[in-house]
Amino acid sequence: MAGFWSREKNDSQTLADLIRGLQHSVNAAMEMVETRNVELLGR
Repeated sequence: MAGFWSREKNDSQTLADLIRGLQHSVNAAMEMVETRNVELLGR
């Protein structure tokens, strides 16, 4: 089975994809927090 934990040559690409996905999730969460804070400050 060639899953995430495989020892294939594309491990570094898989790790880069994982980190890129995590970064995207953090950025999306920060945007949501920022939008909410701006909304609360506007009240």
